[in-house]
Order: sequence, then C-alpha cells, then structure tokens
Amino acid sequence: MGIYSEEEDQNVIEYNKSMKKQITYKVVLEIEVQAESPLQAAKTVQEWVRDGGFQFYVQPCDKSEKVFSVDLSEEDENAVLETLNYTPMIK
Repeated sequence: MGIYSEEEDQNVIEYNKSMKKQITYKVVLEIEVQAESPLQAAKTVQEWVRDGGFQFYVQPCDKSEKVFSVDLSEEDENAVLETLNYTPMIK
C-alpha cells in the first residue's frame, strides 16, 4: 500500500495550487545498461523509459531526508512508498 492515498495526494496538489506553490523534486532513475558508448547507453534507456514499467526515486529538494520510491506500473494509491535505505549508484 502506498504512503499516500489518492485522495490525500489530490489534497496536497489542490493545496499547492491554491497557494500557487510547487515543490521542487529531484527524480533519479538508475539503470545499468550495456552499450558501445555513453550516447548509445542514454539512447537505449530513453527508449526503455518511453515503454514504461520503471521505478523512480523521488526526493523533495527542500533538504528533506525522505526519499520515495514511485512505481508507475502500480495503481496510484500503491505507487508511492517511502524508501528507508536509499543508496545512489553514482555518488
């Protein structure tokens, strides 16, 4: 089950709209891919992303320590989970 219900998520969106406020987020998608060059690797991943089915890591840029895992293949109410032990592949 996701960290926010669809209704709670919609409430946050509506509140932010009413306050004319948007939060800045950092979204990270880490994938290991074999390719002949960095350009080819990026182009390969670009095609994969268009096809969907990836898990994203999202963190508010307000110095929050929280990182959320977002799986767009799940229903909205189950898509967002707080990640307790996120370690980036590239540091």
